[in-house]
Amino acid sequence: MPNGTAVEKIKFHEDEILSVLGPDGRPHVAAKPIVESLGLDWSAQLQRLKRSSWASTVMMPMEVDGYTRQLTMVSLRTLLMLLATVDEARVAEAARPRLAAYQSEVADVIEAYWTRGGVVSPRATETQLAELAETVEERRKHLAAIRTAERIEAQVRVLTAMSGIVDPQWLAAQAQERFAIATGRELETVHEERTLTVSEFLAEKNLPAAVVRSMSSNFGKAMKRAFVQRHGVEPGKSLRFVEGAQREVAAYREEHRPLMEQVWRDMNR
Repeated sequence: MPNGTAVEKIKFHEDEILSVLGPDGRPHVAAKPIVESLGLDWSAQLQRLKRSSWASTVMMPMEVDGYTRQLTMVSLRTLLMLLATVDEARVAEAARPRLAAYQSEVADVIEAYWTRGGVVSPRATETQLAELAETVEERRKHLAAIRTAERIEAQVRVLTAMSGIVDPQWLAAQAQERFAIATGRELETVHEERTLTVSEFLAEKNLPAAVVRSMSSNFGKAMKRAFVQRHGVEPGKSLRFVEGAQREVAAYREEHRPLMEQVWRDMNR
């Protein structure tokens, strides 16, 4: 099962460089594929790295093509130092242009990928430019998905800790919404069923907390009158923390938001 860090694949001439942001927040690359693409023995180069004081290496579990592998990742500075010490005479003649490209271009390409989302060569063709644009968009979506997943995971942990403290129906609605976002489900049904209180509605108006507290009582009474007039019954109740204590408050649903907006407009005329 994949459980490693998702790796980014950066196109470099005919090769693909495997890169991630290391523990220090800076770009790191998998050294083995680069070394082997130059026709060099990886085990010998790895021993050189282990003996060198300038080398910065870290073993990381990386998710590549659906599988998790332990890869030796090196910093850009380490990679450049390693490449600079490779004698051209030690590589095949056919690999020498590739070695020169790595020595002169690879750092700029990787840094540009992580800081600007890609790099454009002046020799790039229209096809290559189109591929780059597609890669940048895929990476943007990938990073956005990671951030969304991390945010939802944190929210779920908070909701779990609140079990037994707040209203179970509200907790269930919140959990359903997070699940819908995580799985890509349509949110209309979840939104309609989500509990909406007066305080939550007012807080969405970006009002200062003191203003929300002062308005809640009058707005709540006006909303309750409007609700009873339209539906013939009083709204339900839900438990919320109010001024440090758990209290029952009127509980509406997301489908009642238009009525709240109407009461809001009437009060602010």
